Amino acid sequence: MRGGWAGERFHATARGLVARRNVRPDDLTLLSDLQFVLARILWAPYCDRERAVALAELAAKSHPDPEKRAAIAAWLTLRLTPAIDDIAISDLRRSLRHVVTS
Repeated sequence: MRGGWAGERFHATARGLVARRNVRPDDLTLLSDLQFVLARILWAPYCDRERAVALAELAAKSHPDPEKRAAIAAWLTLRLTPAIDDIAISDLRRSLRHVVTS
């Protein structure tokens, strides 16, 4: 992510989320959702895809909602599998839309 004030604040927020160890159970959903949001932002071109994968993996492991864990896992699969055919990609996108909108 490029520099400047917004970039610095983004990285500070990301570092704080990753470093957070003691999370109350009611905060776990929020923390996992924020990790996934940061992962999607970092996936953009010229950002940090390695960190995006790490955050998404954390969110997928820790999210208390099984449907959201599945959606995050599908997002990761969609981005990390190099040779998925077009039908499989369409199925994954359809699955993600269903989970995210429900």
